[in-house]
Amino acid sequence: MISLHFLHSINKALQLAKECDKPFGGIHVFFAGDFAQLPPVGASSVYKLLKNASFLAGTLAGQAQLDGKLLWLCVDCVVILEKPERQDGDENERFVELLDRLRLGECNDEDYELLCTRWCPIIVTDNASKDALNEARAIQFALDQNQELHWYYAID
Repeated sequence: MISLHFLHSINKALQLAKECDKPFGGIHVFFAGDFAQLPPVGASSVYKLLKNASFLAGTLAGQAQLDGKLLWLCVDCVVILEKPERQDGDENERFVELLDRLRLGECNDEDYELLCTRWCPIIVTDNASKDALNEARAIQFALDQNQELHWYYAID
């Protein structure tokens, strides 16, 4: 999902490129995505309710957030796509139905059982966390497989 600050940056770049002060440099902009997607890491999503707008306006970062929010509020045409192309096919019907319930927070016990048969990605915001998780999983995998773990380090 796009952040308010990123939307502001896109706007400024288009205004500069088109030499036009209108939103997005006066060109038509097409946004595509999933509104139930995870919010941007470490930033405010376009649909976040901004509180204390006068406080935000006191910093450049806050002004960029406010500008991004105002730009998002200018979007006046939304098309909702209803057919999931990534999970197309009869064999994925149950999973597609699960995803629809998951997006709305309405999963049931059968959904939970199906999800337990899959691996879940872990999303982190920094390399230290990623490295710690990878190290822990590598150690656990070696133990589970009764194998010796070898470490090889790349030098940049």
